[in-house]
Amino acid sequence: MNILHVLRQVRAATELRAVPRASQRHLYLAENPLVIAMYTLAGEPFAPLAFVWGTDPHSPSHAVAYEPRNRDQRYAAIHRFAEVLGDYLAPFLEVEWETNPKSRKSFPTTPAGAPQIIVPNTGTQRALCRALGRALRYRKADGPTGVSPETRWAGAHLTWLDYRTDLPGQAVVVPATQALSTHWVTGQAELEDENLAATLAWIDNDPARGLADIDKAETSAYGPHTDPDEDKHLIRLVQYRNGATSPARKAQAEKDIEAHVLPPLLQAYEATHRAIGLLRELPESPPAASRWSHDERAWAYHASRCGGDEPPRFTVHPRVDRAVADCAEAELRAQQLHVDTVYSDPLIMAELVADGTAVLGVVESVDLSHKEIKPGNVRRTQVPLITMRCQHKPILPLHSRLWWEGPDLVVAELRQVTSAADGWIVLLALQDGHNRGTRIPQPGMPTVYAALDRTAYPQPNSFGNTPWTHQPHNRDGAA
Repeated sequence: MNILHVLRQVRAATELRAVPRASQRHLYLAENPLVIAMYTLAGEPFAPLAFVWGTDPHSPSHAVAYEPRNRDQRYAAIHRFAEVLGDYLAPFLEVEWETNPKSRKSFPTTPAGAPQIIVPNTGTQRALCRALGRALRYRKADGPTGVSPETRWAGAHLTWLDYRTDLPGQAVVVPATQALSTHWVTGQAELEDENLAATLAWIDNDPARGLADIDKAETSAYGPHTDPDEDKHLIRLVQYRNGATSPARKAQAEKDIEAHVLPPLLQAYEATHRAIGLLRELPESPPAASRWSHDERAWAYHASRCGGDEPPRFTVHPRVDRAVADCAEAELRAQQLHVDTVYSDPLIMAELVADGTAVLGVVESVDLSHKEIKPGNVRRTQVPLITMRCQHKPILPLHSRLWWEGPDLVVAELRQVTSAADGWIVLLALQDGHNRGTRIPQPGMPTVYAALDRTAYPQPNSFGNTPWTHQPHNRDGAA
């Protein structure tokens, strides 16, 4: 864990209020994302109890399975939710085909872009996309266990969303707790940050009130699993409904079940919209839109498979080459996300400075006349020298390659570190990207050079042969 992150946690715990970790929003937010909160029975992750959804903070919709252990009633609630999910996704499924002028290959696009779903926490993300999507995607349309077409299509879409959640930086399914933890540091453990109510209480807390509001928020549960103790009371309500002898008593029992189940889900729905409002107050980081374009392209390919009468099918056990490509893409996205956030946000760059993997200082002088013979060359070329005054001694070894925090890919080499009366003098040699000395910091300008490579990304299709760990075995046992 980064030392600066620990200090921020200590500061938050001391001041009784969350501390900003980022100065920009490193997440793309759609204009009207679909917010979904849900409950499943404590011991039945594949038995949804209730859904609450909507795009308007003030007018949510809901569906409740009054007897979630009964298959027909459970799927009746799922069907209602699936219909609304299908209506929300319908505009994003309209596909147009374009042609790349260079390769002359056709590729799908969706004029409406890609959908965005925001849930209270990562548990709801897994319950909604992974568990529910897996339970619905291959249901039959006819027979005694048949389900509606809308339900089967919902399973296919949720399955695709589940596959997408494994990619770092994706924004099609966003847990609100994960988004808030990226931008604020609370005084509680990171595991406790999964409680959306508690995390929001830390962000909104009035230090004059102490921990009262935070302690109260920690007792709230926003799903996806219900409290086992609350399930005992729910069972009594369900049993009373099942034994009702008149329509009036049955209707009243269903209202009692809704009154028991819906209030915490409505709180989760409102809290998720509150989290969206907090995130919108931050200016969007430029790389966030670029990452969203990857989501849009991926969704367009999924939408292109949804033009038939039957939902698309998904591989349960991916092939070896597909698994390697997926791992490579996840690694690529993780590196890109880290680089994007570090070089676009000074508060996150400060974590590298605290670790000693970045050099922070004020430029004292620039020597544009310096020339050297670079490795592989025979002529002397311009290598500008940057002299910086730093308060802290860099711990990086000499000749380390550093990248400038500016918008251009300027690469420097750490040449010399000497002590001074009021700090340290650091000498850097600009090796690449300075464009004949025009892309350099000016004297008197505070600047940062970090050891985080901005360019050396492994590409998904450039990993060479499949690793031996993923190669099939021959009959004789040789790999």
